[in-house]
Amino acid sequence: GARELTLTLAARFDRYTDFGEIFSPQYGLVWRPFRDVAVRATYGRSFRAPSLYELYLPDVLATTQVVDPGRNETYGALQLAGGTPDLEATRGESFAAGIELIPEAVSALRLSATYWHVVMVDRVTALNPLFAVRHESVFADRVLRADPTAAELAAGRPGRIVQIDSSRLNLGRLETSGIDAGASYEFDGAANDF
Repeated sequence: GARELTLTLAARFDRYTDFGEIFSPQYGLVWRPFRDVAVRATYGRSFRAPSLYELYLPDVLATTQVVDPGRNETYGALQLAGGTPDLEATRGESFAAGIELIPEAVSALRLSATYWHVVMVDRVTALNPLFAVRHESVFADRVLRADPTAAELAAGRPGRIVQIDSSRLNLGRLETSGIDAGASYEFDGAANDF
């Protein structure tokens, strides 16, 4: 059932003093059931340790405008930005599978289609202060409020935001996929190949 079958295996082993050991395999397969058809598939895992910049960028305090939905006000608050020494590594997985057609009758023609899927977890990013305030219940440790005054308590309003910590953190998951399609045709011109 195969004119040609090629299996490729690769692996990478990393050892980090701060993040431990990680094994990242990669697999590839090319199957040619006919001369005109190639079916390809690949799978791999990846690992990215945080950079020194992301870990140890010095803390910087600056004033920023805050739109506070809890108080229905806009005012200035301190924003803390910088690195975070306890970040985790970003990990990922990717998969791709596709087909390529090169018809023997029209050898200058190539048609291809590839499905791909990528997942990344624990991505390192700087926290957007507006996002932190809008989702304060999730980032309660990063949005610091002053104690409410008696009048604010009576009105059911929280105290003003004093500081937002927007330093680096492992936040979220990225999952994306798609299909790439391609077509090409080569022919000889009077003076050049096209």
